[in-house]
Amino acid sequence: MLPQEMHDALIDDVASLGTRRVTYSGGGDPLACSYAVQAMATAKRKGLKVTLISNLSLVKDGGSFLDIGIDTVLANCSAGDSATYMAFHPGCSANDFERMTEILRALVKRRTTVTLVCVVCAVNVNGLMAVVHYAADIGARIQWKLMSATNGTERIALTDAQHEHVRKTLPQLRLECSNAGVVSNIDDFERSLQGTSLRLPIEDIGCHVGDHYARIDADGTVRYCCNPNVALVTGSLHNASFTEIWCGQRWAALRQQLSTNGFVSGCERCGKFGLNLELAMKKGRADGL
Repeated sequence: MLPQEMHDALIDDVASLGTRRVTYSGGGDPLACSYAVQAMATAKRKGLKVTLISNLSLVKDGGSFLDIGIDTVLANCSAGDSATYMAFHPGCSANDFERMTEILRALVKRRTTVTLVCVVCAVNVNGLMAVVHYAADIGARIQWKLMSATNGTERIALTDAQHEHVRKTLPQLRLECSNAGVVSNIDDFERSLQGTSLRLPIEDIGCHVGDHYARIDADGTVRYCCNPNVALVTGSLHNASFTEIWCGQRWAALRQQLSTNGFVSGCERCGKFGLNLELAMKKGRADGL
């Protein structure tokens, strides 16, 4: 993560711009940062809503963690029982699963919105119903995701037979979610299984996130969005404040470029497609479409 002084200055900066929410996530778990709890607490004190994406295995002081008052937690769980959890998270134990469960229950009790992220692959393909029961027991939502096999993970990708099994299981899965009162993105998950996910070519709706979102790497690199393409780097916090970068010529040029479908490599896998779709629909209503 950023040096703590830089992080705190950044929070001051984005709060002054009227930012509503910050999300702590990363290629690793953000809780690996030595001052992660203090960082999120600082954001909350500035009036920002806080989202954390984590498997919670690195929570050291449960009391201090809960006292932050995190608004939303996306728990990288992908399991509904300890055995599947250990298979999906090599190196973790049944105690880790039980501790995560305890923390999730406490978060829900404090009215944090908890979503279990379930990346469906060969490891957990036979335990999806257990995820529903686990979410219902905790009081959590579910975000179903079809695994993208990259960087050596091909060995745990769904086989054709497993893919078909999941597709045939969906009606029962949908009914179980409904009966248990568990909110999930099962409609979008079904579309992804059919090859017709909401992640349609970005050209269909355009890019509208330029005034709503930014991504900042642990080294201080500021990006237009979550697309890692270097063409979308807008600056560095080591050279300028976030406000200077956000209001600068580089960002303005990218807003113009991307709003007119001047896409770059990686945009076809838009990581903010849901936000783009929402913004496009709002724009359409505003334009009377």
